[in-house]
Amino acid sequence: MTTPGLARQDAYDVAAMATADDLVSMLKAVNAERERPDAGVVWWLHVADQPDGELIVGVRGAHGVALWSEPSRSFRPEDGANVDHVDYFTWLGHHYTQPPRTEVPVEHVYQAVAEFVRTKARPNCIRWVEVPSPTAPTA
Repeated sequence: MTTPGLARQDAYDVAAMATADDLVSMLKAVNAERERPDAGVVWWLHVADQPDGELIVGVRGAHGVALWSEPSRSFRPEDGANVDHVDYFTWLGHHYTQPPRTEVPVEHVYQAVAEFVRTKARPNCIRWVEVPSPTAPTA
């Protein structure tokens, strides 16, 4: 299955997208076509002239990953459900294991993508919490 007008790739600049319809349709199609039910597919969504943040999303059946990344910090969903690392791969087959507490219901991923395309800002439909820096001192 292919989605007209949108080539499949690892990252998308959403700056010129008027709506998220083609992008969400492509994510849904890839989700339905996955060959491994235990592994997902991940993408990076950004706005070319706004390098301050990007939305990282993936699909894996009924679940999907959502992360917000900025140059000096990252955010995950407050209600991320996965307790272990989960395998995700790019469209080109590169392995990107996703950390615990980053998966939400896949419908939330589709909503976040639509909001990001519409607003070009971090989606508010997901409640985000900052991921502690691996180099931050522990108490």
